[in-house]
Amino acid sequence: MAKVPAPPTVVKTDPTAIPFVGCQPAKKVQMEAVDIKEAEKYTGDLAVFSVLAPGCFHDDPNASQPQKGPVALPEIAQNFDDAVGQGMLKDAADASDFKAKMGSHVFVRLPSKSSPAVKSLAALGFGSLAELTPPSVAKAASALAGMLLRGAGEKAKNVALVLPSCPKGGCPSPEGQKKTQEMKERVVTSFLETLLVELQPDLRFKGDRDGGKDSGPQLEKLTLFTDDVEAVNRSIARAKIVAPGVYFAQELVNAPANYCNPVTLAQAAVDMAKEAGLEAEVLQRDEIEKLNMGCYLAVAKGSLFPPQFIHLTYKSSNPKRKVALVGKGICFDAGGYNLKTGGAQIELMKFDMGGAAAVLGAARALGELKPENVEIHFLVAACENMISDKSYRPGDVITASNGKTVEIGNTDAEGRLTLADALIYAEKTVKADTIVDVATLTGAVIIALGYKYAGLWSNRECMASSILKSAENSGEYMWHMPLAKDYAEALDSKCADMNNVGGKGKGGSIIAAVFLNKFVEKACWAHIDIAGTAWDTKTNRATGFGVRTLVEYIMDISEKTKEN
Repeated sequence: MAKVPAPPTVVKTDPTAIPFVGCQPAKKVQMEAVDIKEAEKYTGDLAVFSVLAPGCFHDDPNASQPQKGPVALPEIAQNFDDAVGQGMLKDAADASDFKAKMGSHVFVRLPSKSSPAVKSLAALGFGSLAELTPPSVAKAASALAGMLLRGAGEKAKNVALVLPSCPKGGCPSPEGQKKTQEMKERVVTSFLETLLVELQPDLRFKGDRDGGKDSGPQLEKLTLFTDDVEAVNRSIARAKIVAPGVYFAQELVNAPANYCNPVTLAQAAVDMAKEAGLEAEVLQRDEIEKLNMGCYLAVAKGSLFPPQFIHLTYKSSNPKRKVALVGKGICFDAGGYNLKTGGAQIELMKFDMGGAAAVLGAARALGELKPENVEIHFLVAACENMISDKSYRPGDVITASNGKTVEIGNTDAEGRLTLADALIYAEKTVKADTIVDVATLTGAVIIALGYKYAGLWSNRECMASSILKSAENSGEYMWHMPLAKDYAEALDSKCADMNNVGGKGKGGSIIAAVFLNKFVEKACWAHIDIAGTAWDTKTNRATGFGVRTLVEYIMDISEKTKEN
């Protein structure tokens, strides 16, 4: 296992490690799927009933008609409410004009004398069946997590959730049947992954909260009542593996830059690799210099912390495909001499290693999932982009490890420089046939796609389609962007092979992708820009975006390779 040097410090009080709590609900909460016919026998603290809104099916003639009055509770909820709650849940739903919109909910606490077996009831809206997709159910999962953490159900230890199902009589169309089948696994998996992550707030840096270890709910058992026990049990198993990977990525990005620097990030990666059964290597400055990674080293040389090139490896017994997942690992981005100024959110630039976090979070999950027929390399060129007397300057010409020269038009376009050498390493040293890089690369992608969608570029249409499908199935939004090679002229330089910026602010995310493409020769390659999706501006915390898509994509490769 790789050895990482102790991080340099300026004063004795400087942190020397990243604290981790981990996704405790994935470890501690007992989850099981039970036949929905047994729901009427449930006893415990809280019974939650999923409610679908009218207009469940694409061919429903009433789908476009607005709902008048509250939505009727499903039959199973009505019967349970009548037997246990004396109709209190229905009364509360009617009083609040409950429409079953995604994430909306109604909660009632039952009098202890009238209901000794069940303490509380709730209705949780899942929208219409047409809305029931892996990305959209995150709202419902967050609502349930909030109910159990901060709401009326925060003391509940034994909770039941009756999952959505078609109304009595079945789905009236093949489309409805198909969506129901998809819901049983992909949608439920996405729901459970989000729920497990949301149940563990990140309070590590609250001095009065014991490092956040006591931040989870009191929940001990979650029973999922369903009409497809086998599928939901598969969802539970998958969610309990993937959710900790997402949470690990969130903890890395949430950690302030004085805690998460290149050295402590490398140590965290090595420690995680040991737990996940992965091989780990961390290249130090002298080894990086031997590889002539001039672009990466130029960015790194202005920081107190030395660069750490992280290389984790997973090998199945008989690999037929070799895949490299490359994450941008700028632990703090001051912008260099093109300093980030007002409005550039310099205080948020700890998040600029969100791509590295996504790759390492995926590594954690994949180490446990153990996909067959693949060899996976997880690569991160970790460093900081700082100002000092050693920093690289605007106008410098630097040389990548493949010999191409780059004129520095802007030191704040540093991520593409570190990625350039990492991509060359992935193709030339690792000899990967497939490469996916993930990066908080450009503000321009936020202008184009906002904060919900990541941008996707690829030099193979079939690869782009596969990644988009993986994103859809795993609950993350991506949009296929053009790899417009005509834009390459924006990168022209009079003194070097290319400039690191171009276009004068127009098409910036496309130009950045075109720049990266110059450092990939024959491998199938895709670039995912998560600058808008890595951080939730409403909750002011990391999202862990990218982990689920990468895991799904690798598992898809594994399955397809097995079929061939």
